[in-house]
Amino acid sequence: IGDGLLVKHGPGVRMTEVHNTVYARARTSIPIPTVHLAFRIRDTVYIVMDLVRGGSLLRRWTTLTKAELSSVLSQLRNYLHELQQLKGATPGPVDGSRLEGPWFTFFGKDPFPTYDDLIAWLNRMLKHSKADHLVDPFSVVHPLVFTHQDISPRNLILDDMGKLWVIDWDRAGRYPAYFE
Repeated sequence: IGDGLLVKHGPGVRMTEVHNTVYARARTSIPIPTVHLAFRIRDTVYIVMDLVRGGSLLRRWTTLTKAELSSVLSQLRNYLHELQQLKGATPGPVDGSRLEGPWFTFFGKDPFPTYDDLIAWLNRMLKHSKADHLVDPFSVVHPLVFTHQDISPRNLILDDMGKLWVIDWDRAGRYPAYFE
């Protein structure tokens, strides 16, 4: 839309992304685009945020030098470490909305009141899968930490100064670290 801003909108865009983005940006030093405005018109959510100039790692990966690759991986390692310092007691997105992502099927899942409820559900789903020979392999041993849940080359933008930005926080929330 000009002036270094973009509008993200569409059928899959949810206000949850705004809440997760603002939460992560306020509590970490991870480069995350600033959300300036978010609103809903009928069933469509619009998010006005900073445009990060650069290219996704998906497109740039094969063109990076060894030094650039090392820098990218070091930045990403530090970001994941920083996210895992954000602990929580209740699983799910920071706004308490539906849980989305690969762990929760195509349809998503209503919020779990407790971590024990999440673990019980994961173990029930595992028993219904082909891995029914496993006995309750999920447990509350690992603390709930803030995870992005969709760290992938398409959601990592490398700017012209070599800084790695993380975008698309829709699936983020408090989950065991292995959800990352």
